[in-house]
Formats: sequence, C-alpha cells, structure tokens
Amino acid sequence: MDTFYLQRLFVFSLLIWLVPARAQKVWHDELIRSYQGLPSDIVLKTQTDVNGFLFVATAKGLSRYDGYRFIESKSVKSGITDVFQCKGDFYFHNPAFGLASVGNIHAEPSVIQKNRYEDENPNNDHFENIFLDSRDRIWCSDFSGVKYFSSDKKKLTAFPIGNQKAENLKVQLIETTRGSIWAFTSSGVFVWDEKSNALRKHANPAIASLSCAASIRLSKNRILVATNDNRIFKLDPTTGNLEFQCTTDERAIGFARLPGRAPIAYSRNKIYELGTTAVSFYVPQKSQINHVLADANAEILWVSTNKGLVRLSPVDAVLNYRLPTQISNKVVISMAQDAQNTTWLLDNKYGIWSQSTFGIWKSHDISGVRPKTIGACGNVVLVATDKGVYRIMSDRIEKLNLESSPDAAIKKALLTKKNELWLLCENAPVQRYSWPELQKLTPLSNKPDFWTKNTWNDLFEASDGKIWMCGWAPSTYGIDIFDPKKNAFVEISDLPLNRNRDKFFGDYVNRIAEDDDHNLLFSGYGGFAIVAPNGNLLKKVDVNTYPISDGHFEGIASDERGNIVFATGDGLHVYNKKRDQVLRLSQADGLPSDDLIYGFLKRNDGKIAVGTESGYAAVNLQKLLEPQNKRGLRLSSVVVDGKMRDQESGVIELNKDESDATIAFSDLSFSDRNKVFYRYRFDDENRWNELGNTPEVSLNHISPGTYELLIQKGNGLGDWQSETLELTMIAHPPFYRSPLFYVLCVALMLLCITAVYSYFLNRQRKEARYLQKIREAEMTTLRAQMNPHFMFNTLNSINSYIIQNQTEAASDYLTTFSKLMRNILEYSKEELIPLENELQALKFYMELESMRLEQSFDYTIKIDKEIKGNPLVKIPPLVIQPFVENAIWHGLLHKSEPGNLLISAELISDDKFTVRIEDDGIGREKAGLLKKNQTSHKSYGVEITTERLAMLHPENAIEIIDLKDEKGQPKGTAVILTIKM
Repeated sequence: MDTFYLQRLFVFSLLIWLVPARAQKVWHDELIRSYQGLPSDIVLKTQTDVNGFLFVATAKGLSRYDGYRFIESKSVKSGITDVFQCKGDFYFHNPAFGLASVGNIHAEPSVIQKNRYEDENPNNDHFENIFLDSRDRIWCSDFSGVKYFSSDKKKLTAFPIGNQKAENLKVQLIETTRGSIWAFTSSGVFVWDEKSNALRKHANPAIASLSCAASIRLSKNRILVATNDNRIFKLDPTTGNLEFQCTTDERAIGFARLPGRAPIAYSRNKIYELGTTAVSFYVPQKSQINHVLADANAEILWVSTNKGLVRLSPVDAVLNYRLPTQISNKVVISMAQDAQNTTWLLDNKYGIWSQSTFGIWKSHDISGVRPKTIGACGNVVLVATDKGVYRIMSDRIEKLNLESSPDAAIKKALLTKKNELWLLCENAPVQRYSWPELQKLTPLSNKPDFWTKNTWNDLFEASDGKIWMCGWAPSTYGIDIFDPKKNAFVEISDLPLNRNRDKFFGDYVNRIAEDDDHNLLFSGYGGFAIVAPNGNLLKKVDVNTYPISDGHFEGIASDERGNIVFATGDGLHVYNKKRDQVLRLSQADGLPSDDLIYGFLKRNDGKIAVGTESGYAAVNLQKLLEPQNKRGLRLSSVVVDGKMRDQESGVIELNKDESDATIAFSDLSFSDRNKVFYRYRFDDENRWNELGNTPEVSLNHISPGTYELLIQKGNGLGDWQSETLELTMIAHPPFYRSPLFYVLCVALMLLCITAVYSYFLNRQRKEARYLQKIREAEMTTLRAQMNPHFMFNTLNSINSYIIQNQTEAASDYLTTFSKLMRNILEYSKEELIPLENELQALKFYMELESMRLEQSFDYTIKIDKEIKGNPLVKIPPLVIQPFVENAIWHGLLHKSEPGNLLISAELISDDKFTVRIEDDGIGREKAGLLKKNQTSHKSYGVEITTERLAMLHPENAIEIIDLKDEKGQPKGTAVILTIKM
C-alpha cells in the first residue's frame, strides 16, 4: 500500500500537447556596405546574369558582384533608376545614357533612346519599370502611361493611362500570353493586345478597378497582386478569377519567390512570407527597402536598401524547436533519443519533455526530485536524480528499486551491453547493479579518496564494452578506464603509452563520446582529446594550438564524415581530421545562440542537437557547411601587371612584356566565405596547392609557355567537387625567346656551318690542286732527273759499240732506245696510262739495260689474262721503272752469275690489282753494305714513287719482301705494288 502511494506521489500528471511542434525557420542576413567594396550604400535594384553574377544598380552606377569583390562599370558611373535583365543583356535607364543596354560589365552601353531634356514633355526622359516581351519589344513606363519600342528599337509607341497624377502612377508589366501584356497600375489593370495594338482596361470590372502596388507571375494560372490598401490577391489570368489571400500591415511594393518556398512580399520596411496570413520575418535596421530579388541559383534574397545590400539566405540546415511552455531562463541541459527516435529533454527547471517523430510534445513530471541527466538505451529511458533513478515508460514513471540504493545524488545512469546498470554518483563510488534484477554487484576497488578528491562528470560505454569515466582530477588528468582484473578505474596517464604529459590538454574533462574509428573523445576545459581503445592518447586539440576563442568545451561527437563536432561557449566547432583545421559555426550561420554549453546529442539521423533556451536546435552539418548552389566555378576577373582585363572567358594571353597575373574566380554561391575552400594545380602536376577561403591565384614571373590551370572548390568537411574550372594561359615570349628567333638562330647557325664548310672545302680543293701540281712537278722532276742519267748511260753504250766496231749491235741498241724515248715523250703528258703500255715501255728499258750490261740478267713479264685488254687497269707512267732500276743496279749487277728479273701483274679484286717486281740478286742487306763504300748519285725515284701512289689513293700500298733460301741466306728482293683502280 505504501509503495503504491509513494509511486503516485512521484508520478504526477501527464500533460499532452496534441498540436505538432513546428520547427521555426531561420534566415541569415549579411549587410554589405561601401567599405566592403560596394560603390554606394544607396542600392536601388539588383539582377543576375545567365552565369549567376549579381549586377547591382546603385547611386554611383552599375557594378557586378561575385560574392567576394565588386567590379564597377567603366562607362555607367551615374545613378540608375531601373535595370532589367533578359537574354543575357541588361536594359537600364540613367541620366547619362537614357534608355540603354549593355552586354557585360566591361562593355560600352548601346543607347536605345537618349533623354530629351530640351523639350517640355517630361516623359521623354523617363523610362521606368523596364520589361522585354517575347518579341523583343522593350516596354517601360513614364509619368503618364506605358510605352514600348519595336524590336528593331526604332519605333516608339506610347499609351497614356487616364488622368492619374504623374507622381502617383505605379506600373508593373506581365506578359500573360504571347501577344498580350497586362499593365498593373495604381489606376487599375490594363491589357494590351498585339492585334489591335491598343491598351484597354480589363474587361472584368473587379480586376480593372484594382489599385495595384505590385504584381508577380508565379505560374501560368497564378498572379499575385498587391493593392494600395494592403491586400494580397490571387489572380488567374486564364479565367479571370480573383481571390483574396491575405493582408499585410504595410503596403507591399514588390514580390519575390525562391524555388520550393512560399512567395514573399515586401514593403519599404518589412519582408513577409505569404500564406493564409502574411508573416513578417525580416526588418532592416534603420533603412528603407527599395527592391528584393529572389536569386534562384544561390537560393538567396538580395535586399536593396538605402544603407547597403543585404544578403538574406534561408538556413534550412538548422531547425529550432521550442518547448510548448515558455519560461524565462529555461535551458535544455540534457538530451537523449530512444530506439523509437523519440527525443527526450531535461531543462534546468527540472522539467522533462519528450517529442515524438510526429512533433507531438509531452511533459513528464517527477515531483520532489532534482533530475541531473536523462539517458536512453534502446527503449529504456532513465533519469538520474538527487534521489535515485527513474524509468520513464509510455504511460508512467517509476523509480528503480535498487538494492542498497546510494545515498549520494546520481549524476548519470548507464545501462551496459552486459545488462549492468552503472550509476555515477556525486562524491561517492560508482555503483553497479544487475539488470533488470537490480541486485548490487561487487563494489569497485578504488580507494575512497579517488571519489572524494576528484569530481567525476561522465560515464560512458564504448562499442567494445569498455567503461570509461572522466572528470576533474587535480592530481592527474581526469581520463580513466575500468580494468576488470583490478576491478577499478585506472588513470590513462599512468599507462606507459602516455608518459609524455604534453599529450594532455588539461585536467578537467566534461564529456565522453566515440568516433567512427572506435576512438574515444574527451572534451573539457581547454580542448579535447582523441584516445585509442587501448588508452593511448592520439591527439589533442586545444585553444593554444587552434583558433578557438572559448575554452569551455562541453558536448562532443563525430559526424558521418569522421569530423569531430564540439560545442563551446562561442558556438559549434568542427574539427576536420584530414586538414587538421577547426571551423567555427555561430549565430551568423543560423544557430540560435553561440552559447552552446548545455544539452548536446548526436541524433540517430546524424544531426547534432544542441540545447537552447526553451528548446533545442537540430543542426544538419553536411547541409550547413555545403555551399547552397551546385554551380561550377566561374572566371571573375583577370589582372595582368596591375591592370584589369576586359575578359570573362577564353584563353588568357600575356604578351612579351607581361609577367604577372592575378586570376580571380568564384563559385557564385554567395555563401559564408568560411564555408568554401579552393585549391589549384597545373595539369602536369599531381599535388594541389591549397588556397584556403581565397578564390584567387596570383602568378608572378611567368615564364613563356602554355599553362593549363585547374581550380577546384570544396566545403568545410573536406569534400571536393569533381568539376573543375579549367583555364588556359599563354605567355608569349619576347622575340629573343620566341620560336621564330630560335628558327632564325638555327638557320644562321646552319648558314655559318655551310659557310665554314664551303671555306674548308674550297681550301681543301685548292690544296688538292696544289698537291696535284706538286705531284706533276715531281713527276716532271723525276723524268728530268731520269732522262739525262739514262740517256748518258745509253749514249755511252752506243759509243762503246761503235768503238768496238759492233755496228749491228749499236744499230739495234739505238732502235730500242728511240722506241723507249718515243713512249716516254707520249706518256709524259698523261696522268694515267694502261698497264700494258707501261709494261711495254718497261720492256724497252730492261732490254737496253740487259744489252748494256752484256746480258748479265734475263727478264720475264707475266700479265694476268683478266688484265690484258682491260682499259680500266691503268697506272701512272714510270711508276714501276724505279723499282726495276733498283733491282738491276743494286740486286743483279753485283751478282757473279747471270740473274733473273720477273715482273708480273695480277687482278686481286674488282677494283684492285698488284704488280710484282722480283729479282734473284744479292738482296738489300748486301746492297746496303756496298752502297756505304761507294760514292754515287743519290736516286729519289723510289721515294717519290711511294709518295705519288699514296697521294693517288690512300689504299695504294708498296710492300718490299726480302727473299731468303732454306738456310736463311738472301736470294733476292720482291716489291709488290697494290694499286686501286
């Protein structure tokens, strides 16, 4: 009975909210001012081009914005009253040009109609609400009506509208169908028909009478119209059906719509989201709204104001959930999620809440206790309090009936995989119980002062079943692991792996989590640590090493990409392991607060939930860190040697005098600059060069050549897009380094080589001719030398025959001598003569010598049959004679008995033949001894002949062989002449 009433006392009422909790949408605004590059803080209107660049019309002209830098038009420098983009061209009006168009920010405007200030008609210098129809007619309005220029821009047609005062006429133009233009004006709705070329009031009086302030076409069958009495209507142009939608508290002056979202209306002071009611979600600070553009590609609203340009972007990655009851200073301090994906919350006012997957809130009240934390294991939800542990079930709350329940307050209840319930107590030992029996298990063996001197904050079971504990341990470092053998917690700083104390970030640790690599994560004051399952501290991230401004680290977890997410008093941070970088997320990114040191949970869907005042926020990190648009990179500007080029695409060329280039680009997402990262490389490189958050490549001292540059973008999670921006840069060399110069150098070199070659060739030819003349002179000298000597001996022989009255012998001798002289005279004019002719002359010579020496030797001439009659076998005249003369005078003359002389000619190859002169005289050795004892005329015949043969051809050769008998005694000499034909 007592137990029943005790349970009723602790289990109070169950309050159920049947209305689903709606997540509040978050919008992030960023004000861009003139000190950030905006030409003027007075922004009148914005438009985007086909590439996604934002064109901004200000009081100082037209400029282009890529999310990082503004580029001003060099021509359009004065205030613009209106601008409209269509088919890649921008149509605008300003005092300097009148109505004009321009293709890009660098182009010169093309004037359509100049302002006419000299006449009395004020409409001739007013062109507002510019619009292009499907036939390229340019429509606009003026003080008293609407007008259009024909497609060739030559003919102007104007339509006055009623008697409306000029300063009150407001006009917006919509082409409902081809050839039909509707003019929504403050004087009513008018329709222009192409066939009649007339502007008339709408046939439906209800539509025609609308005093319009703004309009927008959302679809073929839906137009939104804002009236001057603050009402919003839905109009179907096909049926003429007009339906009231809602009202605004201020007169709307325009509409806009982002894809997939409700349309918005804006007044001078507010922006509304339109539904059944108009909900204001943005109010500019002390400024006036001039125009709002919905940038569909970047999913951004561009708000033109009198005090700058506002980037207003929805933050879908952050959803804020508010508790049903709002109490001041109520903060969610503990969070959990069960197997049914129900979210459980505990606030600092001791309130316990649950939120189903359908968004249904429930309140669970436990009276008389102070809850510390709430946790879930599967479908078991446990609440640790100062007076025990409570279990929450779908329809009731019950206190666990623990054996020997601890007297101390319980900070956390942990249900393990081994079906054990571990209780972390304040200033008391950890208690263990069996589950679900709740029988107390063996107490831990740690000494009492381990619990009293240290403050333990968290208890955690890893995926491998190990139990970890962390807290403030003044004498150690506050990270402990349970050792089953010792039945006690062991400080990891005592492990041999962690003797280096610099690995620890501090001694006060708050939370424990586990990453996808099964490493443990410990957060605390000053940083966090990554610890391996064996207790080895692998990495620390602290405020001293990384750009983290607040040292109070609380919740920690790993995301789906392996990054470490941790919460501090200065926002949510993401540690990227690959880059070893920390990225900060704050209220500027859509978080509800920067102070996130309370509840923290990694949900089952991977989102990070953080406790806030009177609720919590669910953060999709992947979406939050990903740039909102998926466009590829675009070339933004090119600056060469400090001068900007009028270039937006194509090949970047540098002339011979240019060496430095700065290439700017953008992803045109207009996201937070800290979310987008860039890198580049050349196509022949493998390593990327990191640029961080700066979309700019500066190249200095560029060498001549062609370069292929690849640029890539990524997000804060380390993901890189596969699509790259590919740019080609050609640096033209100066003339002295150009291909033409090298060709000319090669040509000049070849010319020089040819000239030098020709010089030496001519010189060689001259030398050859000179040597030839020398040879001929030598031959002449030889002949001149031989002829007197030979003639002297011959005449002496003839004289001897006459004295001895041998007239017949003298006559024969004289006849042979005359034949020899005739041959010598004939052949002396020739360089080469047939071998047979040379041998014939040689026969005459040997016959005369034989007769003069009284037949002291015999001679024989043998000719190869292949040589006989062959006209190609030729020889210089008198080449053989000196060797025959030597054989006779030095070999045979000194022999006591008659000698023999053999001359033979043989063809040894197709282009060579030999001539052999062989005698059986005394040999060269004895002849040399005899010459020493004799003083006689020195003959140069053999020496000159040897040189002659060598000069005729290098393959010509002379070989002299000393002939010996079997006893080694000299028996003659052989001379072999090898002659190239």
